[in-house]
Amino acid sequence: MSDLKRLVSKRWIIWTVGIVGGIVLLVLLASWVLPGFFKNQLDSSLKESVREASDGLYSIDYNDLSINILLGNAEVSDVVLRSDSTIYQKLVEQKKAPDQVASLRTESLRLEGVSILRLLLFKSLSINEILIESPYVTLAVDKKPYNTDRPKKSPYQIISKVLKSIQIDRISLTSVDFTYINNNGEKSKENHLQELYVDVSDFLLNEETAQDTSLIMFSQQIKIRLKGLTLDPGNDQYTFNMQELELSSRDSTIKVQNVHYKPRYGKDQFSKVLGISKDRYDFRFENITARRVDVRRFLMQQQLFAKVLEVDKGLMDVYRDRRYPDPKESKMGTYPHQLLKQAKFVVRFDTVRIRGTEVYYGERSDKTGLRGVVKFTGTRGTITNLTNDTATIAERPYCRVRAYSSFMGQSRIDAYFNFNLAANNGAFNCGGTMRNFKIAHVNPVIRALAKASVESGDLNMLQFKIQANSYRSHIITQMHYNNLKVDVLKQDKESGELKERSFLTNLLNGLFIKNNNPSGNKPPRVGEATIDRQPTDSFFNLIWQSILGSFKGIVTGKENDD
Repeated sequence: MSDLKRLVSKRWIIWTVGIVGGIVLLVLLASWVLPGFFKNQLDSSLKESVREASDGLYSIDYNDLSINILLGNAEVSDVVLRSDSTIYQKLVEQKKAPDQVASLRTESLRLEGVSILRLLLFKSLSINEILIESPYVTLAVDKKPYNTDRPKKSPYQIISKVLKSIQIDRISLTSVDFTYINNNGEKSKENHLQELYVDVSDFLLNEETAQDTSLIMFSQQIKIRLKGLTLDPGNDQYTFNMQELELSSRDSTIKVQNVHYKPRYGKDQFSKVLGISKDRYDFRFENITARRVDVRRFLMQQQLFAKVLEVDKGLMDVYRDRRYPDPKESKMGTYPHQLLKQAKFVVRFDTVRIRGTEVYYGERSDKTGLRGVVKFTGTRGTITNLTNDTATIAERPYCRVRAYSSFMGQSRIDAYFNFNLAANNGAFNCGGTMRNFKIAHVNPVIRALAKASVESGDLNMLQFKIQANSYRSHIITQMHYNNLKVDVLKQDKESGELKERSFLTNLLNGLFIKNNNPSGNKPPRVGEATIDRQPTDSFFNLIWQSILGSFKGIVTGKENDD
């Protein structure tokens, strides 16, 4: 190799090493100098932006902010977002206070894949992922009347002074300890969630997406999962728990597992603790799924509108201990559809499908001290137009229920309820049909509540129709049966055992009880009764008393005098 070639080769090596070394030196200097520069810039900008966007209501503090320029990563430790009570009170006096006030505290907030060049050159914040682990979040809600019609700044209007767009591929909040405080009522109500998970995908806020109504919170997908959810039931005698709730905006579904509206006391202790005879409700459902949910309405307005609600494997157990005095307070206005209308949480389900649900109504008699339970097993059916939305009720005033069940585990009963949601007097009508039933199967109920038992009797057909409102019910019943014989019982004072009273049994069957209906060539007897509702009677008790009252005219051949 000539001397000239060796010289050129050495120069290229020197230049190459010099350029690479210079780049490495610049990178090292940048990685050493720029993080401090950006840290100071970001620190001041972030704190100032939070103050300006909230009119001074919020401030953000943290212990340390570390930045990796090469990877575009940043981590903030010991983050605290808090509100200023003095500023809030001033905003209240100026009628500018928001409906919600929040606070947040977390040990770590991580940002990955932050594009520094896009931020500097285009004022566009682009992030691959934001991860917040185990934060403590509190949200207090106190809705102000002046905020209802006041024009509000959109999120894009708030950021447009500083940024042209914000793009985040994923936002993940894990194991959130969340407290929700509702200050709208006379008394503050607090709900606490210990395990809340939020996953947001493809978040994009810019001038275009700010006008896109198809997006929910400017994201393509939002998933929310709650574990161990405990809500305030609004009653000190009950608890309301859910094992898990999951929401998916992409699938438009809400799934709930193991819902339990549970009394705090057992059946023998409930009325004893209260000192009065009162209906005890125990409702459990394994799986509830809402499909085709209006997720935007649910998240933004806290209203649940869904096309379909599916309820699987449930228990509805209503029980009353008659050994205690009736409560003095009135139960007027407490029919199911009346309570639905009174609820503050607005719902609308076009169709509700119920499968595999058990329905029990039981009483403990004040005369015998024994418990009688009417059971409807394997209940399934549909409910249409289940809502308390006033606009929907104006268009479709009736909520209709169609149910099919096994009465006392022996015979199928078909029942219906039509609730007039628009009526001010709680109007509804209902009815049912049952065939081929051995009447002796209700002996446990009759023995406990009426000191009687059925020796024999075959029910061929039962059909009843009830028209009712908050004040009374009117029932018409057809009941075809044969070979009916009833035993009158007496209770031993010492043992409590029920024994037959032979003389009264023979007298009752010989003079008062009609053994067959129809009898001979006579037309079938029809039972008709009007029952005036006592103010302390519940919805279930009114139906039960109406059915029993209509049996009188059929079984004895005499009209009900009530």
